[in-house]
Amino acid sequence: MKKILLTFAFLLTAFAGFAQTANDIVGEFKNEKDVEVQVVPKMMIQMGMAQSPDEKAKSLAKKIEGMTVMSLSKASDDVKANFLAKAAKLTEAGYEKEEEIEESGVKVKTLIKTEDDVVKELVNIVEANGETVFILMTGKFSKDDLDALKNNM
Repeated sequence: MKKILLTFAFLLTAFAGFAQTANDIVGEFKNEKDVEVQVVPKMMIQMGMAQSPDEKAKSLAKKIEGMTVMSLSKASDDVKANFLAKAAKLTEAGYEKEEEIEESGVKVKTLIKTEDDVVKELVNIVEANGETVFILMTGKFSKDDLDALKNNM
C-alpha cells in the first residue's frame, strides 16, 4: 500500500512539472508566425503610471517588475487555438482564476499566481472579434493593489 501511495505521489509531482507557466507560454509562442511580443520594462510602467492622479496607482507602479504583452491577433487560427488550449491549463501550474468577464463580445480572463498572499504574476487573456492578447505582469503586490489597478484602467 505504501508503495502505491508513493508511486501515486510521484506521478502527481511529475504531471505538475509538465504544467506550463505563463512565461513558458510566451516563450513557446513568441516565435510563431505573426505573433507579436512586447516587453515593457519597469521604468516605462512607472513613467506611465506616474501621470495618474490616483496615489494608489503610483504606489502600485513601484511594485510591478515588468509586463509582457503578446498579441496573437494576426496569427493563424491554429496558433490561436493551440495558445488558448495551453493558456487554459495555467491553473494546473498554480494560477488561480481571479475573474472572468464576457461583455459586448469581449472576453477577459484574469489569473493570478500567489506566494504567501503576495501576487507574483497577473495574467490577462483578452479575446474580442478575432483579436487575442495575452498580458503577463510580474511583481509583488496585494489583491488590494489589483483593485486599484482595475479602477485605473
